[in-house]
Amino acid sequence: MPSTQQQAAVDATRGDATLVELASTCAVTGTDPWTSAVADDGEAHVAAGLLQYCPGHPETGHLRDALTTYRS
Repeated sequence: MPSTQQQAAVDATRGDATLVELASTCAVTGTDPWTSAVADDGEAHVAAGLLQYCPGHPETGHLRDALTTYRS
């Protein structure tokens, strides 16, 4: 059973990523989506989930900025 944080992260993806996908992405640096722009709603959902699932990731600042730019 996922933790509250894990479930909130999966919910934020709106079905565009699984817990396993979030965990896998959280484990890497220097690649998409951490280093790219957010280009569509699906990427925005995944970005929101990643920001909740891995708040300590070294590239969250870029991802947060990319998500903010997409939403504005």
